[in-house]
Amino acid sequence: MSECLHIHDDEGHDIGYVCVPGPWKYLPRVHERGARTYKLVGEPTASLRIAFMRLAGAFEDDRLRILNRGDILAFDDNPYYEPHVAYEVRP
Repeated sequence: MSECLHIHDDEGHDIGYVCVPGPWKYLPRVHERGARTYKLVGEPTASLRIAFMRLAGAFEDDRLRILNRGDILAFDDNPYYEPHVAYEVRP
């Protein structure tokens, strides 16, 4: 589903609408050294704060130091918009 924003100029005149993807869902994932794929950390969440907490928890639990990076994907339920990396973290 996308969200449409009603745009006005500085004087309050109607300019039109801009549609953007949303509402966003966030999916944290981590990457191990030498791996070809990412591991998902939990389920998709609507809160960016929870996604960061899950990502931080995965790095804290990494006792062997095999994780070399992590990121948070942002995506919309609408299949028209592709997921994109919103944030990338390196320990």
